[in-house]
Amino acid sequence: MIGDNIRETRKKNHLSLAELAVRVGVSESYISQLERNNVDPSISVLRKISSALNVPIVTFFDAVYEEPVIIRSGVSEQSSLLFGNLNLIPLSSSSDPRTHMEIFKFLLFPGDERIHLIHDGETCLHLLNGSLTLFLENQRFVLHTGDSITIHTNTPYQLTSYTETSSGILCSTGHLRKEIPL
Repeated sequence: MIGDNIRETRKKNHLSLAELAVRVGVSESYISQLERNNVDPSISVLRKISSALNVPIVTFFDAVYEEPVIIRSGVSEQSSLLFGNLNLIPLSSSSDPRTHMEIFKFLLFPGDERIHLIHDGETCLHLLNGSLTLFLENQRFVLHTGDSITIHTNTPYQLTSYTETSSGILCSTGHLRKEIPL
């Protein structure tokens, strides 16, 4: 319950009911009622309490709070070769099943083989450099540096690059799956 979490956090911060009440700008009896779960606090009061206790507001809910994950340049997870000529470099932490979005950088190397992909969410591809051909449903698109395309959820597509250098693709998406060509 919210009140139990407020009391626990207040005690960890070595504050009395009176000290917290002064910091928040409410009465000591109100803080006591909150901690005994006799009243429900407004969001504005919860914000003041979280500020006074120097904790994120989610501390008071029965939710799991995790610190943000920073992936530093040059220290990101190792890239993995998905298919013959497609290299995937994660740019976001995506191991958490509650995550609804992933960001990747693909390196597509020249080759005749088409790479078959599908995503469990809306997908935006942005071509960082090079050029590639994208096959989506019954259409063929040629993308050049700076071009972007949005692909709907669970829509299979294929990529290939005929250029002499690799093409870098920034991809923001739901979870990536490899599509098995029929």
